[in-house]
Amino acid sequence: MKHIAIIALMTLSLCFFSTKTYAQLHTTPECGNNFSLKWSTFPENSNEYGWHPGTLSNTFTNVDNSDVDVTVSFTGETNSFGFWAGNTPKIGTKSSYLYKGIDLLTNGFNSTGITCTITFSKPVYALSFDIHHINVYNVNGDKYTITGKNTKGDTIYLNLPLLHHLHILLIVQQV
Repeated sequence: MKHIAIIALMTLSLCFFSTKTYAQLHTTPECGNNFSLKWSTFPENSNEYGWHPGTLSNTFTNVDNSDVDVTVSFTGETNSFGFWAGNTPKIGTKSSYLYKGIDLLTNGFNSTGITCTITFSKPVYALSFDIHHINVYNVNGDKYTITGKNTKGDTIYLNLPLLHHLHILLIVQQV
């Protein structure tokens, strides 16, 4: 079993965005299992999870019967979160009308922005997620810094292109 610890940090300096988080494995690891965390307003299945509007931290236990808990928390200038068809962060479709994600709207920052930290209770082989409604071509452009850590504690940095939609896949293997 690989002992890999990934902590994904997103430093956000944005007006609004939405994330769709499906922890999908794009190459089959030795264990051969895929698990998903899907956002839902009214969760019904073992891989669907809700988010109470305005809540800054949630822990989702045994995601999709994976025996892995996922904690998502927002820190920093969270007092700048605004109302976007409900208090944000919240589950919604405001930035991507095709499916639900975590909707965020901010009313500007002083300096530090908002950090979203995603922590896994056990090592994961790979993680993918999408970020939508990225404002890059105006003074309110969004800024993302996404990092992970391997078992040695080394930080992994991603180079992100200037796009309106990002699909991010992290695959970390023990060397």
